[in-house]
Amino acid sequence: MKSWKKFNNNTKTILVGDFNMNPFESGMSQANGFHAVSTKRIAERASTKILNKTHSFFYNPSWSLMGDLISEPAGTYYYNKSGYDSFYWNLFDQVILRPSMIKHFDNDSYNILTDCSIQDSLLSVSGLPDRIKYSDHLPIKFKLKNL
Repeated sequence: MKSWKKFNNNTKTILVGDFNMNPFESGMSQANGFHAVSTKRIAERASTKILNKTHSFFYNPSWSLMGDLISEPAGTYYYNKSGYDSFYWNLFDQVILRPSMIKHFDNDSYNILTDCSIQDSLLSVSGLPDRIKYSDHLPIKFKLKNL
């Protein structure tokens, strides 16, 4: 508990990785989890108080990578499970940052990589991550500026 409080009070944190959750799932978005919100405006409030306990925000720009409106692929991990709640494309690989670090995040550089200089494509012919040659997850790329 002490270490979580210390972590929660740190204002210069950037976390990157496979969280094994989509941005909208409880562990990512709820106040008793990472409390990572989808907009800068909300995150810049720094924290919120719930039942007399202060919960610091993270900003999660990963929300903007979900879906195919801007570009494809629509996520970093594809899972076609049977059932009523299949999302197909998931965004498990994310970057989240404290409000004080938002000014250092280069929005235009944040994207899902589908190719690299060594090989032509990280995708299979069907447009999904090539899990045989590379990985079942696609990597993300971003830049920090003015640190």
